Amino acid sequence: MLFVGHTAEPTGAPIALLGLVRQLVADGEVEPVFLLRRGGPLVERYRELGEVTILDAGYKHKLRRASEMVKAGPAFDAAYRHGLGAWFRARCRAWRVDAIYLNTITHGDIAGLLSTVGVPIICHVHEMGRFVAREVSPAQFRSLIDTVSRWVAVSTPVEEMLVEHGVDRRKITLVSASVEMPKPLPDDERAELRKHSFGVPRSTRVLATCGTPSWTKGPELFLQLALRLRHLRADKPDPFLAVWIGADRQYPGTLTMEEDARQMDLAGHVKLIGFRQDASTLLGAADVVASTSREDPKPLVILEAAAAGVPVVCFEGSGGATDVVRAGGGLMVPYLDVDAMSVAVSELFDDADRSAALGQAGRDYVANHATHEVTTPEIARLIRDALM
Repeated sequence: MLFVGHTAEPTGAPIALLGLVRQLVADGEVEPVFLLRRGGPLVERYRELGEVTILDAGYKHKLRRASEMVKAGPAFDAAYRHGLGAWFRARCRAWRVDAIYLNTITHGDIAGLLSTVGVPIICHVHEMGRFVAREVSPAQFRSLIDTVSRWVAVSTPVEEMLVEHGVDRRKITLVSASVEMPKPLPDDERAELRKHSFGVPRSTRVLATCGTPSWTKGPELFLQLALRLRHLRADKPDPFLAVWIGADRQYPGTLTMEEDARQMDLAGHVKLIGFRQDASTLLGAADVVASTSREDPKPLVILEAAAAGVPVVCFEGSGGATDVVRAGGGLMVPYLDVDAMSVAVSELFDDADRSAALGQAGRDYVANHATHEVTTPEIARLIRDALM
């Protein structure tokens, strides 16, 4: 099976694809090969599972130079599509591909080129409306509708978005994003992890989140949340720290967060941490995990927090995080109401029994609906059905 990904950066969809394929391979369901549009830190983890080809590793540059050298009459984009389509078909024959799995909705251009390979195409959609409006042209979406035989939606909001865009609901399978189920951290290990990774003693209340600091994730809302918590908890005996994991300095949003935090005088209350392989473990060391995302189809950060038994807080209408909250795993506040979110977080800081109950409900939700062991068999059945 050919798995097509948009990047190997440590973000939600690439991490989800790794987890899915790893489980499919362990179950003996597929022999994977990967085609990635861009590289990134996760490439070697993909290579542990199968052959990896990175589309931007010189191919387009060589084709452009060839077109210029021969003064090709057609426009370069047309020549590129023609050459790339022939290359795709040749590679799929060499790999003996039985099916193609598009991971994300960003591959409308590739879907059209792969349609002539003559095998089923499955599209796993991790995106919602705003992203689609910005990143997927009507022509690309039309190409997907014309070529994709099965769709996988990671949450109900994603399924409804697909239907609104003209996808036949009968072709959509709803399968939650999934994570690994960790063992609960003993109190001593948790305290040591907080001290080592966050630099805080046991008494400090920790709010955490994780992800690249892009506009949709709401990094400026996270800083506003920290600012309101500073005022709200000014008379509390225990200090607090708001930690953003994944704020690597290669991302422009991180530099903006650093400057804004300085201007907001949040030193000692906000800590930005770069990409960490143990991010899910760090989330489990927090007291509360918040999603300030404007739109997030099924955020792994929320699932990882819930799996670790940490209560979560999110905005209404922000996507799949609300599934965990509706299952009893956390609290939901009005859309972009940072004041309400700060109150919710502060209350959970002070109510250990309520936090523990919400955390256990979230853990139960993940165990029953969102582990690789639960979701992978559903994907495997869908693949088998597509091949029939």
